[in-house]
Amino acid sequence: MNGGAERGLDVLVVDDEWLARVALRSLLDEREDIVRIREAESVEAAAAALGDATDVIFLDVRLLDESGFDLFERVGVRVPVVFVTAYGDYAVQAFGVDAVDYLVKPVLREHLDRALQRVWREQRVRSQGPETGGRVSLRTGKDVFFARADEIRFVRADGDYSKVQLADGRSVRVKESLERWQARLPSSFARVHRSVLVNLDAAEGLVSRAGRWELRLRDVPAPLPVSRRLASALRRRLET
Repeated sequence: MNGGAERGLDVLVVDDEWLARVALRSLLDEREDIVRIREAESVEAAAAALGDATDVIFLDVRLLDESGFDLFERVGVRVPVVFVTAYGDYAVQAFGVDAVDYLVKPVLREHLDRALQRVWREQRVRSQGPETGGRVSLRTGKDVFFARADEIRFVRADGDYSKVQLADGRSVRVKESLERWQARLPSSFARVHRSVLVNLDAAEGLVSRAGRWELRLRDVPAPLPVSRRLASALRRRLET
């Protein structure tokens, strides 16, 4: 996400119905924290419009012969998404791709305000993230814990959740995908497996056993598996 917290939000509205786009745009135009509103009527148009300037996507589920979920397969969506739809039966799927909110048409002003509050909260979490020396939030249901990035040893995918292993031995299960973690954490973190993201600053050794690679991390008793496809690049990175 870009510097929206400082200058207001750049919004992309994706809906194949012109009247629906007009209705949502009229609500967004009332807000002083929105600096630009762009529109797209298809997944292809949304993928073309999505860029580094975008702060949030308001995304319909049913788009002509497409689904709004197709956008996640077309491009790497790294900004908050608010689903806006006439149907209430896609909420589970929406939150499965880490949507920040799910609005049912016609959109009420108070529901839009709530969604944008969540977008700003996500913005603040990222702007205060480890790249700028802030803390990392670990949300477990209604509870939120905090840790420094250097306290995290690895993050492992766990279905729609992920498990964060800390240096003190705690393992925290949070509702956040590995892709979101990779976007939040600093460059010292890298994928060593399709389901594991590790803190390379804590690496103590990369060893090969019976043709399989394993990575040893400080404060972690058991070594982590490294995929053969990623082993060469990981070895070069650790040796530099």
